[in-house]
Amino acid sequence: AKGKNNGFQAVEELVEVVRTRLTFVFILLKDPGSASTVFEGLNDPGVPISVGDLVKNEVFARVGDNEDEARFLHDNYWAPFRGKFDSKFDDYFFPFSIINKPSSTRTEMFGELRKLWKDLDSQAIIENLDVYSNSYLVLIGSIDAEPVYGSEVALNVKKLIELKQPSSTYPFLMKLLDEFKRGKITKSEVIGCLTTIESFLVRRAICGIEPTGLLVMFRTMWDACDGHPNAEKIANLIGKRTTVEWPSDKRVKESILARPVYGTIVAKYLVVEYDRSLGMDHPDIDDFTLEHIMPKTY
Repeated sequence: AKGKNNGFQAVEELVEVVRTRLTFVFILLKDPGSASTVFEGLNDPGVPISVGDLVKNEVFARVGDNEDEARFLHDNYWAPFRGKFDSKFDDYFFPFSIINKPSSTRTEMFGELRKLWKDLDSQAIIENLDVYSNSYLVLIGSIDAEPVYGSEVALNVKKLIELKQPSSTYPFLMKLLDEFKRGKITKSEVIGCLTTIESFLVRRAICGIEPTGLLVMFRTMWDACDGHPNAEKIANLIGKRTTVEWPSDKRVKESILARPVYGTIVAKYLVVEYDRSLGMDHPDIDDFTLEHIMPKTY
């Protein structure tokens, strides 16, 4: 527009600026996942680029310059997939990458995903990503589990959500729910797995054990169960981990008596479950607060 209004002189000025003041830098990365780090470092003050941005670029880069194809892909595949997640979009890719390669790390996951998609076109990549999307959204409480998995499984999933299960459990549980949906695992096996993990996490929470170090165990749990987990297999696997404590009955009872539970992350969950065990009405865990009936000290 400037050249059109000011003639050839403006074009000459623009060419001169590009020739003398503009620098092009070519950076060859061994790991494409490092692109975000490089981008943020060069783009002072920095516009964050997420793994979701990198994935989107990877998907649409395979379309090339075909504008109609890109628009069709966006409207019919990418937008519906992306729209499911809201603000949890970027959090999905790490557990997804672990399912496909248990040794994946956050720094290497985009490179591993590119290897996974090496021979796939754009549509196939989105379809591949979408496989575990619903099970992930169920586990974080974004969609209702009952229409997909039935009331009994949904109740056990809800308990884990109310317990505020650590994200380290997601890769195993996403795979578990997906296999159940496909009919490869029975309902009793799924419920056995969910209740065993719930017991393990609740006992640790009552005893005040931080959920650190659990990812190492859960990232390999599926393969350690030979692709067909049940309550017994999971209990044996956890029991053999010398670095991961599964508190005994004695330890739990001592903690209940000696450790203040009020104000802890597990307090509301315990009240809801106690009411449920008595056959009483139990409110949604986000719809009530805990108050002291008696003073903290007499």
